[in-house]
Amino acid sequence: MRFLEMAGHARFRPYAQRYPMTLARSLACASIILLCACTQPMRAISDSYAFLRQTSEAQIERTVLAKDQRYLKVSSRGRTALLVLGYIERDPQGDVEVWYSGAREVLRIQNGRLVGATGLSTEWANVRLASPPDWLAVAGVTSYVRRRDVMPGYDFDEYDKVTVQPISMPSDTRYTGPGAAQLRWYVERSQGRIALRDARYAVAQKAGKAIVVYGEQCLDPGLCISWQRWPAEA
Repeated sequence: MRFLEMAGHARFRPYAQRYPMTLARSLACASIILLCACTQPMRAISDSYAFLRQTSEAQIERTVLAKDQRYLKVSSRGRTALLVLGYIERDPQGDVEVWYSGAREVLRIQNGRLVGATGLSTEWANVRLASPPDWLAVAGVTSYVRRRDVMPGYDFDEYDKVTVQPISMPSDTRYTGPGAAQLRWYVERSQGRIALRDARYAVAQKAGKAIVVYGEQCLDPGLCISWQRWPAEA
């Protein structure tokens, strides 16, 4: 509003009156830029807003996806949405995938683990994982440390000791897709001031590398989300 109020201020009128063609050209150029900005990723994000308003996974199953985009199916509190991959941040511990919904929720995922969540009722920021184990190297119980800032409440530098171990395929996940029994399943249990339910992951091995295709993580005792790379692959 403040910018719009300034734009209509009397001191700007002489410029518009003196240079009407210049102003018109500028507005035309701005319109072209905005039109060019409506690229496929923007359309994909817009599409995901429609999914946010839906509750039927069957509708997502029937959705025709853009072939040049990557999607994440996210479920929480009985609602399911598709998020689109916005960009990837390079990091020595592994690339961070930044996923967006049309309603401005953002998830940050690194090596399959949630390292950031904004736009939700509980947010995680500045998540630091101290030497988390490679999935394919986990044969028994191993542990690492997670630190994070939590909002609301201004809970800074929350400390969790996280233990991870292989498990048999659970029977109560939201994973949908082929080859569930062939995936490697893991559970992570955290010990910290804020009690969280166990996190679970499904990992596929491709060309000797671990690809987390499904994950679950609680942000607080009452807010848990699951995510799955979409569409599901064999």
